[in-house]
Amino acid sequence: MIVWPVLWALMTGGPIWADYPWGMVAVVLAAFLYLLPIKRGLLTGIIYLAWLIGIMVLKNGLTIPSFIILASLAGFMTGASALIGSHVDNKNHQKKAS
Repeated sequence: MIVWPVLWALMTGGPIWADYPWGMVAVVLAAFLYLLPIKRGLLTGIIYLAWLIGIMVLKNGLTIPSFIILASLAGFMTGASALIGSHVDNKNHQKKAS
């Protein structure tokens, strides 16, 4: 999934990193933060604020309706990170128990 945009850019001669799915990379990186020994609620709040600030910085023309949409998008991305992070954390605990 993450390799496809690079291969497509190489085949079509377009810019390689312009259409790269950086959001997906950030979700996976945020998921690995759940391996840190930090309280889960605090870490989820920090990841949510990081998503919200990151989306707001990259978005031009911020208005109240778009802020509500962006806040819900940050919540969705945080949920995706937490879901993947809990899976990674469970796999890590299973590996240590074996």
